[in-house]
Amino acid sequence: MKTLKSVLEQDYSKKTKSELIEMLAGLEDVLSPSVYEQISGIDPSELQGLTKKEIIDIIDNFKTGYDQKWESSVARASSDALKLIFGQMAEDDKIFITSDAASADFAAELGSIDFATIIGGPLDACVKAQSNASISTVSFINEVGFETDTSGTKKLRMAEFKYKKNVPNPEYDPANPGTT
Repeated sequence: MKTLKSVLEQDYSKKTKSELIEMLAGLEDVLSPSVYEQISGIDPSELQGLTKKEIIDIIDNFKTGYDQKWESSVARASSDALKLIFGQMAEDDKIFITSDAASADFAAELGSIDFATIIGGPLDACVKAQSNASISTVSFINEVGFETDTSGTKKLRMAEFKYKKNVPNPEYDPANPGTT
């Protein structure tokens, strides 16, 4: 759920001046007029004469002067004031109404989705890929790890190797340099 603090901390640079004025008008409705004037230092009727930057500065004043008690005022606010502050709520309502989602039968809509294909398809592809990888591994081991002798029987392929290892002479005496 949105809080007043989260709304105040948004980036308002892309909002229009009228949207910002509506939001500040909603703040005045929610907060008492004295609190609003104390933070903003201006009457809401004077907002039209300000520049967008000056309005954003006022919103920043509300952000820095934020008091946790304001949240309880928001909880008691009317839906119209909330729509002005949270702005997006009104837009969400418009989308909900224009898409005729109010009359939609969501249970029937969910029932018509083919979850077997949506979830099962990728899962089936993973199982097939794992199976193919296993078959490839067995094939490689058969080709490289075994050899067929002249009688046609398979034998494990063996590799012999030799190496020299230099080890210190246990009979060497460092005090007597003449020893090998």
